[in-house]
Amino acid sequence: MNDIAYYAGFVDSLIAWLKAHSANIIIILASAWVMSMLSRMLAKRICSLAKGQMLGDEATVIEQEKRAKTIGSLLSRILSAAIITLAVMMVLAEIGVNIAALLAGAGILGVALGFGAQSIVKDALSGLFLIIEDQFRLGDIVDLNSGAFCGVVEKMTLRTTWLRGEDGRQIIVPNGSIASVTNLSRK
Repeated sequence: MNDIAYYAGFVDSLIAWLKAHSANIIIILASAWVMSMLSRMLAKRICSLAKGQMLGDEATVIEQEKRAKTIGSLLSRILSAAIITLAVMMVLAEIGVNIAALLAGAGILGVALGFGAQSIVKDALSGLFLIIEDQFRLGDIVDLNSGAFCGVVEKMTLRTTWLRGEDGRQIIVPNGSIASVTNLSRK
């Protein structure tokens, strides 16, 4: 009989907690979903505005569209990650988790990961600037680091640039190690 009274009290307290907090949690999650959709629409809108301003021959416009799409996708992912992180923190706070301790722990973990992942962060930031500054595009013939790496750009990610050498070898260069770029496709 004691067990039944215990479980009945637990169910009653759970129902009371749900009445007090479920609406707030639903509002937080719905708001995060709406904001995530709006951020995707914003990224698409920025891409379409950029496409409307593109000039040049057909090949140039295609390359500019690729660049706009890459930047729009990156912006969308960054905004979505920020929105999701904020929503999770707000839900945890609503549940009763001490967010200050969680943020302090995340800060310490972030510093430790930052020291351990310096090369990855360096590669990603360098890749971001390579894309934003439009130093080279897919299909360009480039000479990286004064002859250390030469070839046709086959693929670009935030971390690496993939070249195809004239002898057919595939060369994968971490973006953080690119010190100089000579773009032989542009005059």
